Amino acid sequence: MNVRRFATIAAALAVGAIAAVASYAHMRHLALQYGQTPPLAAMLPLSVDGMMVVATVALGDGRRYRWSAWLAFWMGVAASVIANVLAAEPSAIARCISAWPAIAFLLVVEVVTRGGRGRSTELVVDEPPVAAEEPVLDEPEPVDEALSDDAPSDTPPEPHPTAVKIAALRKRYPRITQQKAAQRLDLGLRTVQRHWPDAVPADASPTSTPEPVNGRVPELEGVPS
Repeated sequence: MNVRRFATIAAALAVGAIAAVASYAHMRHLALQYGQTPPLAAMLPLSVDGMMVVATVALGDGRRYRWSAWLAFWMGVAASVIANVLAAEPSAIARCISAWPAIAFLLVVEVVTRGGRGRSTELVVDEPPVAAEEPVLDEPEPVDEALSDDAPSDTPPEPHPTAVKIAALRKRYPRITQQKAAQRLDLGLRTVQRHWPDAVPADASPTSTPEPVNGRVPELEGVPS
């Protein structure tokens, strides 16, 4: 708490104490004058002063909805002013002097509460709440389509070396059988059968089979039986 704030609170408490003493004395005098018992006349002013103290605290704690606190405060001030005026001598100057402590306390509370609201607004403007930063998610790196297994490719897959050998042999000897091709290439029959569908020569056609000459096919010459 700085010196300025301390001085403001101390001055407000002093004005409030003066108003409370004057209000207590005048209310107690009126209560006794109008037939109240001494114990009740001693406690009746405390209800008004206590209500004003509670209302003042509520006005100074920064509440947003403070209409009930202002209502209680204004009712206490009105009761205090009326009691001070009625207890004074029947002259304008005496009544103004008696009413002044309550009016001074009203003005002090108004100044203090409005000053508190001004500082609160300034703090909100100068120091806005810092919004929480949203976590930055790592963006997925672009996948190279050329390296992706699922990416379509215009290049046909390379044939198996065994299929290439069988295709060359079938191109040279179109009517060669799988068994003779296995013997020719020194491969197992199952290996030849597995690659046989993929080993079709590019220029093979049903009409490419030559006619036999003297009962022999020239392309089959040299193929071991």
